[in-house]
Amino acid sequence: MRTRLKNSYFDQALADATGRGDGLAHLAINVGQSIPVSLAGFGNFYVQAPSVKENIYAILNVWPMPTKTTITLAVPKISDDAANLYINTYARKFLGLVTMIETWMINGTDHWFIRPSAWKTIPDARQQQILDDILDDRFSMGSPYPRSIFDDFRREAIKLAPTQNVDASEIEREQAKLT
Repeated sequence: MRTRLKNSYFDQALADATGRGDGLAHLAINVGQSIPVSLAGFGNFYVQAPSVKENIYAILNVWPMPTKTTITLAVPKISDDAANLYINTYARKFLGLVTMIETWMINGTDHWFIRPSAWKTIPDARQQQILDDILDDRFSMGSPYPRSIFDDFRREAIKLAPTQNVDASEIEREQAKLT
């Protein structure tokens, strides 16, 4: 695994940094609000092609700032289309990018730092379930996480959803994550 990572990612990232090659495909999204987590790490997702299931490894980053959050995903250039499809699958849904970040936190990397005030809003039983879920390695970051980690953020978005023509079933799905 270490040799595969070195050959696939480290050398390509170095090529990016030194300007001597194509390197990695970088996808970046800016969300117009601050999401209360910093994240850096490595995860994987699967893409089903007609004859094979391909495992895509990705470098993940989430950078919160006072008025926005930058989300980045880096994959080998050959996997650029799969990464775009992955991001767009989440981005099309109400609170999809928030769900994607929560998924990265649980099914991607465990290298994240949540604002303590955001963590305190989560009921104790769900906090424990979140911590237990991190240890469950049956899922990749292609499996959307079914619980809320950003309760206050989610509640505010749900309040505003009717004014943004969000489908009622999507609102209900997001409310269910708060239980």
